[in-house]
Amino acid sequence: MHISPVHLSICTTCLQHIAHSAELLTEGLTQLSSLLADLAPFLRSPLNASHSVLLEEVGPLSQVAQAIKSPSRTPILHKLVAVNAFIQLFVNLSRSCQASYHVSRNH
Repeated sequence: MHISPVHLSICTTCLQHIAHSAELLTEGLTQLSSLLADLAPFLRSPLNASHSVLLEEVGPLSQVAQAIKSPSRTPILHKLVAVNAFIQLFVNLSRSCQASYHVSRNH
């Protein structure tokens, strides 16, 4: 997929504005903290578990596709995916801020 310089510039500008929004970052960190708190029991359980909690959550193989699509049937999986998405968001925002800082510093 080819991204034109114009589209890249627009995306970079949007990310820079978002990255400088303290309210947005605070809300994102609050939601991430809540997700991690919800996952705390799961994060401790692998030390004591003799089986995969995630595989148990997904259920019988014949129902994997439906289970994966349902947050109510696979809450641990969906929360882990959400945590990953928040981390990727913060990494991308951080990179955008760094690039913006280096560009403004060199001019």
